[in-house]
Parts: sequence; C-alpha cells; structure tokens
Amino acid sequence: MFKKTVLTAALIIGSFSGLAGCATAPDPAEVCTAEWIKPRAARAIKELRRDTSRTIKSLSRNAEKLQNGGSLSAWRAASMISSVQKLATKIQRGSGVKDLKMLAATCDDPAILRDGVVGYLEDVKAPKALMDMIRGFDFEKMTKEAAPLEGVTKS
Repeated sequence: MFKKTVLTAALIIGSFSGLAGCATAPDPAEVCTAEWIKPRAARAIKELRRDTSRTIKSLSRNAEKLQNGGSLSAWRAASMISSVQKLATKIQRGSGVKDLKMLAATCDDPAILRDGVVGYLEDVKAPKALMDMIRGFDFEKMTKEAAPLEGVTKS
C-alpha cells in the first residue's frame, strides 16, 4: 500500500513539473530575434574557427602551391586528402557546428547554419574547391536532424 501511494505521488508531482516546464518555455517566434541569435552564432563560429583554422591554413597553402604550377609530394597529397576529410567531418559534426545546428533547429531556419559555416570559410579565404564542397552540403537536412535548444518549444 505504501509503495502504491509513493508511486502515485511521484507520478502526480512529475506530471505537474512537466506541465510547469511547458508553461514557461519560450516560443521560438519570440526568442529567434537577430539580437538573440547573433551572439550565440558568433560563439559557435569562434568554436568552429578553433577546430578548423590550422587545417584550413594548411589546405590553403597547398592549394596556392598547386595553382601556381607547383606540385605536391605523394605524402603531402595524401595528407591533403586526409585533411579535407577531417575538415568535412568537423564542419558536419564539430562542436561549433553542433551549436549552429541547434540554433537553426530552434529557429527552424537552415540559413543560420549555412550562413555561419559559409561566411566563416569565406572570411578565412578557404580554397575554392573546399567552398564548393561545403556549399553542396544539405544544410536543411542537417538542421532537421539537430535537436533544438532545451527550454525553447514550438507552439
């Protein structure tokens, strides 16, 4: 009998706390303003920059060398291919991109993710081939797969 009473009380309290959480969660239409998005996106881009800047600099140097008629050793070419793969993974799954995905999912706006990533790569003057590859990403799908920020619910 005592177990049943405790279980019932726990279920009731849990139900009320769940309802209270829903009642206080902000609506994305109210939250997703430029003033709200901009600092969060900037922090995410900073994280993306930290994760990828060394690789992008290396790729840019190698791409410039090739454009100027130079050649790469077999080791350097293999390293460059590996770097592109690592970079693509960071751009799809890195912590800064995860934050951008979360913002995009919360606000139901894939442009937040696309503009953040592409804008960052343009700022660091990433090689054209890399830019073309990134522009080919399905940012809408990446946004749909992401979880929105906790505490923000769509009404």
